[in-house]
Amino acid sequence: MGIDWTEYDFRDQFTFTEAACLWYGVEPSESPAIKIQGFAKELEAWQTRNYKLAPPVCSVTAPTPGLISRAELKQYAEKRASSTHEPIITPLLSPKHRTDEHLDKREKSSFLAIIGALLNQVGVDPSDSTAAGKIERWVQESGYGSVGAKTIRGKLHIVAALKSKGK
Repeated sequence: MGIDWTEYDFRDQFTFTEAACLWYGVEPSESPAIKIQGFAKELEAWQTRNYKLAPPVCSVTAPTPGLISRAELKQYAEKRASSTHEPIITPLLSPKHRTDEHLDKREKSSFLAIIGALLNQVGVDPSDSTAAGKIERWVQESGYGSVGAKTIRGKLHIVAALKSKGK
């Protein structure tokens, strides 16, 4: 059985065992093999060693105990690739399994309806010219990454259209 990437593509932090399983393409809910358990310990040791040597390189703040971030995994992969001279290829490093283009029409409509309802609850009209700037700031402040105002405006246009259709 393959990995259901739905949950993992939208997360930034993983337990060391989850990261090791996903690195090797094993569903984390299955019992990990000894090789994977060893790799999980290797990741944890690397994170600890890397943070002690140069905290800003690994992360801005101390690592969360028991967790490793996607950014740290990328750093680990780069370090490992430079020492082994082999590219590290794992879907864990670049989540592409579940993107907007893979959502069917019903899922897109559901997500946009949820966004519209949340905006309504906080008193933001999706057709308001200041809405995109507010949401851009909220996305950054909440730690969900970065989405540009132009992209947000495009989605808000659809949300506003859904509201006017009453869907």
